[in-house]
Amino acid sequence: MGGGGLGGQYSRMIPGFGDEGTLIERCDLTGENRTTVVKLARGAHVYGIAVDPLNHRLYWTEGNYSAVKGAFLNGTNEFVIGQASLRIPQPHAISILDKQLFCNSLAGRAIMRISTNHTNGSPSLGVIDSSIYGPIGLVAVSLHALVPNNSACAKMKCSHLCFL
Repeated sequence: MGGGGLGGQYSRMIPGFGDEGTLIERCDLTGENRTTVVKLARGAHVYGIAVDPLNHRLYWTEGNYSAVKGAFLNGTNEFVIGQASLRIPQPHAISILDKQLFCNSLAGRAIMRISTNHTNGSPSLGVIDSSIYGPIGLVAVSLHALVPNNSACAKMKCSHLCFL
């Protein structure tokens, strides 16, 4: 099972589990207080999870179905990114930056950018690089962007790490 994402305002991790079918669950960072967010089709293999706390969305990759899917953070309104023709061969890791998803394809050996523009309902897919062999992890970053942080905790001068 793939890695989890952090749920922003929830200060919780959203990992994928495969106990009774495939589930995406929310839990505390200690692994306690687990609650099911999304129940997936039997046999679905969740490889990567990304959380968009600004738009209250959750995205994940299902490698065996060659699909990238999403839902609201509470698990409602589940959807597939794009039409059936937008099949990504074995999508694995997924990351979000601004309104774009970045996903790697193990079978296609590529890194792709997918628009998450929900207003027009038609995401676009672009291949960034198709000569990467064996990419497993993926994190999208912008070296010049400032991340807005309006939390009261950010104003404290302490040494702990907050997931907000």
